[in-house]
Amino acid sequence: MFNHRSLLQNCLSLPALCLILILLWTSPLSALMRIIIDTDAACERDDQHAISYALLSPEFFDIEGFTAVHNGPGTMEKNFLEIHHILGLAGVSGIPVYRGADGPLPGMEKGVDSPAARFIIERSKVKGKGELVCLLY
Repeated sequence: MFNHRSLLQNCLSLPALCLILILLWTSPLSALMRIIIDTDAACERDDQHAISYALLSPEFFDIEGFTAVHNGPGTMEKNFLEIHHILGLAGVSGIPVYRGADGPLPGMEKGVDSPAARFIIERSKVKGKGELVCLLY
């Protein structure tokens, strides 16, 4: 059976999507792209590659923070720690990392309060620095 999700996972890795974003939204005259990476970094390698790519591309990205999500029972903390591990390996400090919801959303009409949700809302209200792009993986 055809599975759209597996097709996207196999064809469009996170680094490829970052490259597409660079090509679509940047030019020599434009400002850095403000990004927040929302990730389950301990789940699959593509998230770790995207984080590394963004960290190694300061000429393109203004990384405002990282948010950890869950991808199954009890995984949010593991993803949170993996983001910190990657930042440590890269020798990077000073970029905030927030925990997201520790479980699935109860429905499309109702969100879940978390430090990550509050951070994304707060950063989206900042004026004068360009649009905020949230990379959700």
